[in-house]
Amino acid sequence: MDRRMYAADLRAIERYYAPAEGTRPEDYARQVEVWRQRDGEREEVCSTGDATGWRLLLHLCARYGLRVFRRRRQKLTTLIVVAPKGFMTKVLWPQFQAMMQVFAEAKAGVDKEILVDWLGVDEASAALSVEERDDPR
Repeated sequence: MDRRMYAADLRAIERYYAPAEGTRPEDYARQVEVWRQRDGEREEVCSTGDATGWRLLLHLCARYGLRVFRRRRQKLTTLIVVAPKGFMTKVLWPQFQAMMQVFAEAKAGVDKEILVDWLGVDEASAALSVEERDDPR
């Protein structure tokens, strides 16, 4: 799969979660406002796992007009999002997870290509195993 196909997958996910009114910036903000009137707001701690997730979550929050911050001494990949709980659980977080799956597939494809370039087809395709041992303690 090439980058355009991954981008198309991301756009399809985005359309699925987009507000019914449209995809203008004010439509996204209005969608959050409807949730906010129903649920109020709260701080949601989000662990993104890596820099890609961190960047993706920041972009999604910016699109919806959500406030994001990090407390001192928190990991760089931990963000606190101020948003309605229902919006987080039904829109933002599922959208984030679906999009992260696309990035994971893209990374796996690139990793395999790099291994093939480095090792050659036979070595990169070789079945590898790791022995499991009981903890000696």
